[in-house]
Amino acid sequence: MPDYNDPRSVRVSVGIYERLLTTYPAAFRKEYGQSMKQLFRDQCRDAWNESGRVGMVFLWLRVLADWARTLVVEHLSNLNERKFSFMNALRSFTANPRLRAPFLRVFLIVIIPAIACSLLVVFASPRIYSSTVRLETHPFKFAGSPSSPDPASANPVAASDPYFMITQIKIIESWHILTSVITDMHLNKILPGQLGKKPWTIDETYTYLAKMVNAEQTPMTGLIEINVKNESPILAANIANKIAYWYKEDKKNQWRELRNSSDIKLMPDSDFVVVRDPARPGRKPIFPNPRIITISILGGTLLALIAGGIAALFGMISRASPQRRIS
Repeated sequence: MPDYNDPRSVRVSVGIYERLLTTYPAAFRKEYGQSMKQLFRDQCRDAWNESGRVGMVFLWLRVLADWARTLVVEHLSNLNERKFSFMNALRSFTANPRLRAPFLRVFLIVIIPAIACSLLVVFASPRIYSSTVRLETHPFKFAGSPSSPDPASANPVAASDPYFMITQIKIIESWHILTSVITDMHLNKILPGQLGKKPWTIDETYTYLAKMVNAEQTPMTGLIEINVKNESPILAANIANKIAYWYKEDKKNQWRELRNSSDIKLMPDSDFVVVRDPARPGRKPIFPNPRIITISILGGTLLALIAGGIAALFGMISRASPQRRIS
């Protein structure tokens, strides 16, 4: 029987917890239900006396986490003990109107708007085009010295660098290169103009442009691909080619600085960066694609299943017969 000397918050919490206990298997409730209820009542009293409503909130957070974990464990254990297969459990669920009705009702209510909204977002999003420029880059070549004609022995930098390609990719995506492109093409006005906004600062434009640019090494080759995505296929191609141009200029400046400041002799200036495949305007948008649509549908279905399962669980709790309640 409830103790009416307890505060109302404690009595209400104990009543809710009593309903939660009905979700455990019958054998588990019979053996541990009464002691669990008494323990929870004592914890509620302690939490209320120490911290009031705040203490009750933290207590419920711990109790709900433990309830969700033990509920799954005990039901799985119960299924194993009774040797229920998945199909038997599924047939039992579909045959029980107390579980089936709220599940199907909420599932249908949730899945249709969820999938519709997901597809609407996908198809309403602006079409994005992709353009790629491929370039070949080489490390600087050293002439060596009369006593040591081997370039590697003349300067350790001339030795093979296993991180050369990774370093060059990071340079391409660096602030120095991208801000040069921004200034050259006035992207701080063009890019916000596409969004109907006022001109950005260089910092804001760089942050936006960095998300549009992706540089990576072409698999099984010594080439670097610079990929740019934008609503305008022409602008995407121009940005990709301009990034390759400024990277090539930066490479030449490095060669000149190293030649003027170092005692080591460098090989004559040559094409350390060669554009093998200039970027061209993309003809087909990359969004929407089947992968995004599939993810949207699966995500909406998963959300509906979760919502339906929660509805069935609460329906089972609310319809629990008084004979199953723990006094």
